[in-house]
Amino acid sequence: PTAMKVAVVPASSTSGTQCVLDLLTRHESVQVTAGFRSEEKRDVLLAKVSAATAASHGAVNVGDRLRCVVKNLESGEELAQVFDGANAAVIVTPLSSGGFESDSQIACAMINAAADAGVKHVVYVGSWTTLYPDKVPLLASRFAPAETLLQDLASQGRITFTNLRGGYFMTNYVHVLAPSIRSSRSIKAPEISVPACDPKDIGRVAAVASQRCQSQDGDDPYKNANLDISGSELVTFADVASTLSELLGEKVTYTAVPPPPVGSGAPPYIIELMAYLTQAKDAAVPMSSAVSDAVTNTTSLRQFLETNLQAFK
Repeated sequence: PTAMKVAVVPASSTSGTQCVLDLLTRHESVQVTAGFRSEEKRDVLLAKVSAATAASHGAVNVGDRLRCVVKNLESGEELAQVFDGANAAVIVTPLSSGGFESDSQIACAMINAAADAGVKHVVYVGSWTTLYPDKVPLLASRFAPAETLLQDLASQGRITFTNLRGGYFMTNYVHVLAPSIRSSRSIKAPEISVPACDPKDIGRVAAVASQRCQSQDGDDPYKNANLDISGSELVTFADVASTLSELLGEKVTYTAVPPPPVGSGAPPYIIELMAYLTQAKDAAVPMSSAVSDAVTNTTSLRQFLETNLQAFK
């Protein structure tokens, strides 16, 4: 069989970068094309690949298996070059400067470009929010058009797909909570309970799913499948506070506050999301075993906070 070739785009995202690293270190015959919007982002990934290669003490040989392409990902012509020759593509919803509608249009353009280039299997990194368009319409609108497009292309027999519906990201704990934890060792946040996941785990599952494009198995769990990607435990902000207290060796307090009201100055999608999460409680975000089914270990809250401890010091 010819060498498997996977295009990952944009490869600078947390899940995209982890997917590239996993493809290079765990799937040794795979060739990878990594698509970037800037040379800076490409160089960050190359440094991570070098570190992973060095850490393997010679077990991992990247050689000429990685091709990096810096392109305008909003141009159809340039996208075609990213997917050229690939059997499978991992497409991550981008964060563009134009807001959710623009993100959605670019994701759809990438999926169409992959299908036009002859890619057989598309792994799409989307979101759990598409399951609740009536509860979180703003967030769902960022991902729903791509899901519809994948289903249309699959029903025409042009591609097969794996749609990874990413859950609530553990990285939110760093972005949202780190400043107040650093300054006052305190968390003030609404009471939510979610099976939070490390976005790196989504990249790991994407690497496994991308290998299924040659699969003729009608029962393949990754073929034309929508998978909920979650952690394996429900996490509250009180859990984050107590785990950080242990890891930092200093008490981090948690105070429950109501979700931000309309007119509070919080972005509308955050207002919508927090209202839903506080109201739906433990059932807000789906929990599944998709990560542990694909890779041996799901990242726990403790492991994630330990890895990112510097951000909270």
